[in-house]
Amino acid sequence: MKKLILGSPIDGNKLDWAVNSLRIIEQASFEDIEASIDGFTIEGAYTKTRSLTPSTASTSDLANFMATLIIDIKQRGQNRTE
Repeated sequence: MKKLILGSPIDGNKLDWAVNSLRIIEQASFEDIEASIDGFTIEGAYTKTRSLTPSTASTSDLANFMATLIIDIKQRGQNRTE
């Protein structure tokens, strides 16, 4: 979470300040998925897989699907290059 500066109420308007402060805190708590995924690393070979049937997927299918998803998010889309 990033550092927040909420200031202080202006002209004694504590309710507006409190509501605005809570809104700032809420917005700061959201993490950007792309920024979070940038910390992940995919090592080794995998087969690009963008569809998955959970009831029949093997461990290898799931690993390929997750690797593809992570790479796509890191590239900001499946049609972009690294």
